Amino acid sequence: MSVIIKDDVGQILLFCKGADSIIFDRLADNGKKYLEETTKQLNEFGETGLVTRLVKEGTKKTTLAIGDGANDVGMIQEADIGIGISGVDGSHGMQAVMASDFSIAQFRFLERLLVVHGHWCYKRISKLLLWAIGL
Repeated sequence: MSVIIKDDVGQILLFCKGADSIIFDRLADNGKKYLEETTKQLNEFGETGLVTRLVKEGTKKTTLAIGDGANDVGMIQEADIGIGISGVDGSHGMQAVMASDFSIAQFRFLERLLVVHGHWCYKRISKLLLWAIGL
């Protein structure tokens, strides 16, 4: 997984977790003793949602995570909004669904979920504001 973010001052940040194969290639020559520990730490990094936490705390923005398997549970739980996809990976997909705020059967339903719920949220906030100011 890689994340590209533009922060408030215009600086572009790149967070990569998908560089595992490059790290392993570098360790293959003379770092065999570190291979097991590195593998363990990279798996822990991915499973606990540390990239999501880094983005959330570093940018102070709302985060949305979408996952379809058991390996995505940490990311979904760490994000402000989690979406689990149930139909992709069988029983592994159900773990993502159980950890999420919203669930969809297929990835193609994501646009409708965001647009419909975004519209409803906008209407609710608008009505609340109109009520609060007495209109």
